[in-house]
Amino acid sequence: MKRTVIILATLLLALIAITGGAPMAHATDTESTSAAGSPRDLFAMDTCTRGPDEARLDALKAAGYAATNWGLCDAKDLQHAVDTGKTRGIKIVGVYCTAELHRDGLKLDPRIHDAIRIVHGSGTFIWLAISSPDFGLSSADGDAAAAPALKVLAAEAGKQHTRIALYPHTGMWQEKVQDAVRIADRIDSPNLGVTFNLCHCLMVGDEEKIGSLITLAKPRLLAVTINGADTQAARSSWNRLIQPLGKGTYDVGNLIKELDRVHYHGPIGLQGYGLAGSDLDNLTQSREAWIQLLSR
Repeated sequence: MKRTVIILATLLLALIAITGGAPMAHATDTESTSAAGSPRDLFAMDTCTRGPDEARLDALKAAGYAATNWGLCDAKDLQHAVDTGKTRGIKIVGVYCTAELHRDGLKLDPRIHDAIRIVHGSGTFIWLAISSPDFGLSSADGDAAAAPALKVLAAEAGKQHTRIALYPHTGMWQEKVQDAVRIADRIDSPNLGVTFNLCHCLMVGDEEKIGSLITLAKPRLLAVTINGADTQAARSSWNRLIQPLGKGTYDVGNLIKELDRVHYHGPIGLQGYGLAGSDLDNLTQSREAWIQLLSR
């Protein structure tokens, strides 16, 4: 008996020496801490600011943001935005483009090729929203027509070390994140992924599906956009579904938990389309709410 006690005491002392006397955490506790404490920052979409380029970038900097996206424009103007952003410590993380799907194929704005070249190797993605006069909302009938151009575009992006993130948009052919996933799965390229947009998901009536949609999108998920919004407001108005972060009755924290659950650590953008009031005030309000969300 005495020998057993001595052996147990020796093992205990060895264990204390190895762990430094700290209590051992359960694996689930470690995983939870890692997910909840992952470093994140919020970029402000170009919809959050108005006015001349310099004024928009200055407002972002004043409100504490370090990144934004930009709309597709001529190569010279896009390069100027990228360079001007750098001087202010603001990175252009995405370039928003639209395309139109016809029965004979996807019609791309030719400036998209310049954009892919300009953002080469910078980590900036190309956002692509797709409308169609020939195919209905969410119609899979248009997939075959869209595929050839998307395959070529994804390959072009890959050569320039960037990626295409499909952008679901209410009222467009690619209206839901499910549509974007379906199309990306068909192309099956590491250079073509999808975006989850909270406001558009709520608008099309998929609020109750958000958890399953995040799971569905995760293998292809390249970007997420958030904002304050009201719950149970499908097919209502944008002033209910796009508010400063921290406003509205929808708990954005639930979406953040879903993103943590699937270990998503990619870019998260703040949507600000159509907000009334001062850009700086809205940006500041949303950033404060973001910090509070992360602390939860």
